[in-house]
Amino acid sequence: MIAKKSMVYQKRSFPERTCVSCKETSPKRELIRVVKMTDGQVKIDQTGKISGRGAYICLKDTCWKSKSLKKDLSRALKADLTSNVFENLVRYAETVLFQQRLKD
Repeated sequence: MIAKKSMVYQKRSFPERTCVSCKETSPKRELIRVVKMTDGQVKIDQTGKISGRGAYICLKDTCWKSKSLKKDLSRALKADLTSNVFENLVRYAETVLFQQRLKD
C-alpha cells in the first residue's frame, strides 16, 4: 500500500518592501516604485518590472511631504535627482493619492 502524503496548505506570503521615507514595511503592491534605469534615467515604475535600481515609497502624505524625501531617494537609487524629476514624482504621487481618496 502506498501512503498518501497529507497536503498542508500554507498561507501564501506576499513580497514586502520598505518605504525609503518612513522605513515601514508594506506589501509591494501598496507602494510606488521609483527606478533608476541602466541609462541613468529616473522614473516611476507602474508595472514593477522595469530593470534597474528601485526604491519604494508608501502612499502616506507624510512620506511625500517629508523634507528629506529627495535625499532619501537619491541615496536609495544612488543617483542625483534633479528638481524637475523630483517635482514630476511628487506630482504623480499627488494624482495617485487623489484617486485613492476618491475610491475610499
